Amino acid sequence: MSDVRQSLINLTAVGLSHLFEQQLRHFLEQAHLVDAGERIDYNEYKKRMTEVGFPIEDAESWACIQELRHAANVVKHAEGN
Repeated sequence: MSDVRQSLINLTAVGLSHLFEQQLRHFLEQAHLVDAGERIDYNEYKKRMTEVGFPIEDAESWACIQELRHAANVVKHAEGN
């Protein structure tokens, strides 16, 4: 059961990270700060959120969001055990 538990934790990390980025993108599209289909990286998300007066790096939960993002990247891209 430990493998099942770890798989659920991994899926949750990836899903929450994806949901956060999806909502950032939706907000920026609604504010006409990013065009549909335009590819931007995470730093560009931060820059554009700052432009609309919401510097996401100043959010109280920013450290947790970064930790989640890094965990999701490990789950998606790491090799081995």
